[in-house]
Amino acid sequence: MITPQTVLVGLGGGLASAVLFYSAARGGVLLKLALFVLTPLPALIAGLGWGWIAALASAAIGAIVMAVAATPAFGVGYFLTLGMPTILIAWMADLGRARPDGSGTDWYPSGNILANVALYAGFLPFAIALMIGGSYAQLKPDLLPFVRVLTE
Repeated sequence: MITPQTVLVGLGGGLASAVLFYSAARGGVLLKLALFVLTPLPALIAGLGWGWIAALASAAIGAIVMAVAATPAFGVGYFLTLGMPTILIAWMADLGRARPDGSGTDWYPSGNILANVALYAGFLPFAIALMIGGSYAQLKPDLLPFVRVLTE
């Protein structure tokens, strides 16, 4: 159900997540790693607490903020790497059906949620590599400075 509270919580989670994501791109190596790990947390809290509509609002506002603050490609990257998984996790966590005997609700198994997230995480690098350019020669100039910063 869409309520103003749900949308506002989603917008707040998306803004907080976008600020963490943008900050992670600007700090030192240890700070970057810590902030990248914490980046999806506000959007996930909004999505798991208020439903997948809040997660959708978080993903949308986060992607818009990143597109305006950095570049449109950065916004698309934010949406694909953080927004979509947040929406999917919140949506699957909300899946439930009443038991035939009326004694409660059967929720979507948490193991299946984890398996779906793992499949998405495994597929994402290939999808991004295809969008950037599928050959090693095209990826090397962009990835080499990133790897050097992480290893310093």
